[in-house]
Amino acid sequence: MSRRPLQKHLQPAAQPLLRAVRDGLVGLELTEAAAQGVVDGVAAAAGVGLGKVAQPLRVALTGDVASPGIGVTLWLVGRERAVARIDRALEIIRSRG
Repeated sequence: MSRRPLQKHLQPAAQPLLRAVRDGLVGLELTEAAAQGVVDGVAAAAGVGLGKVAQPLRVALTGDVASPGIGVTLWLVGRERAVARIDRALEIIRSRG
């Protein structure tokens, strides 16, 4: 992962959002629409804009801030790899304390 997006977007404030997305993906039959629904639901439940969820998630999934739409990106990465990459991002946030 590039340091700049990681430092900017993988902040403690993103931790509960990433965890909520991760929890929403577990056991989900992953389609582009279902993935987008999880991200939209997390943003709505947290009362934040989609970007507050999508940008740290995008960095967790791809290591960068540019990608296709977040639903497409999740679908392309696949559920298992997405969960593993989110877990890694959560560990990075925790380790930076």
